[in-house]
Amino acid sequence: MRFLLQWQHKESKLHREVRKASPSVEAVRTALRFFQVSRNFSGIDKDDRALRVTRELVNVRTQSDMHPVESVEALADAFRRAKFQRNISAASKLLWLSSRSPFKIYDDRAWIALRKLGADPGPKGDYATYFDAWKKEYAKYKTGIEAAVQLLPSARPFLPAPQPSETGLRRVVQKGWFKERVFDIYLWELGGEG
Repeated sequence: MRFLLQWQHKESKLHREVRKASPSVEAVRTALRFFQVSRNFSGIDKDDRALRVTRELVNVRTQSDMHPVESVEALADAFRRAKFQRNISAASKLLWLSSRSPFKIYDDRAWIALRKLGADPGPKGDYATYFDAWKKEYAKYKTGIEAAVQLLPSARPFLPAPQPSETGLRRVVQKGWFKERVFDIYLWELGGEG
């Protein structure tokens, strides 16, 4: 339910704005703030600095022949070349907002959660190992997540306004990216405990 509300009220709008062929600097800035990674981009409040991030995002997205791991690594490297920190988390989040699947959101809390679950996400910042560990762990939870999201349309009358149509709600909760993001939220919560 949590991700459904988050998608309905925040992430769907961010996705629509960031996936544009030429997203605005304000859309990218808002996305970085939403995912709590803007603090890693010194001067991001200035348009010229935000434009660098936006250009690098668009540049990496145009290279469609890359594996998702390569795309995330390329964007993180581009951040560093643009005089920001090399930030795997921000790169994965912006690319996820752009395309959703096949990207997996990298987050320190999710990394901690994978370790708690007995997975080996590799050293912090190793997106390739994290990506593989995430996929293996998701496979273990996929059936349970699928069963849970099947129930979400029955909660439609209790959702805050504006409510999605029943057809629209059924359609979105069946998407692979939606189920994967439900798992992301679970990892984020698990990784934040004690």
